[in-house]
Amino acid sequence: MQRNFWPGRTAVAMFGAAMALSAAGSVLAQSTDALKVTAQFAKAANGKPARLYVTAQVERGWHIYSMTQPKGGPLPSKIKLTPSDHYKLAGDFKASPKAESHNEPEVWPDVEIETHEGKVTWYVPIEFSPGTDPASISIEGKLNVQACNSRGCLPPKDYKFTAALGEPVEIKDETAAK
Repeated sequence: MQRNFWPGRTAVAMFGAAMALSAAGSVLAQSTDALKVTAQFAKAANGKPARLYVTAQVERGWHIYSMTQPKGGPLPSKIKLTPSDHYKLAGDFKASPKAESHNEPEVWPDVEIETHEGKVTWYVPIEFSPGTDPASISIEGKLNVQACNSRGCLPPKDYKFTAALGEPVEIKDETAAK
């Protein structure tokens, strides 16, 4: 009986299989997108200023944190825009609907946690520079969020967007937006 024996062969094979499974799991974790981001802006109309709208559609079972998440808790969402001479922000971003607030004393004692689930639109008034035709420009930026579910959180991720001129997004109860 002839034996093909190579010391450590089984260990090498097992290590290779473990690495392949680890890489597959890593790819799966990286390809899991818990949300989709879209953006557009609208000209001033009906007594409302020109606005930029950034919308996140969060997958069922996932949540993200508000832009106003207090320090000492989870990472807040952030929107960063590519600098441009064609427009400027004329205020702060607000969210519609406003974030849900709750406490998680076992993880973050004494910190109010603000989350968004489902669909959230952040909006901000913008002013166009003199001579700028809104139809001829785009507004580029990125939304940085950390998506979490009941099992854990994904690493923070940038979602790039390019906003073009479109229709205003309906904002419900603007006075309560946070």
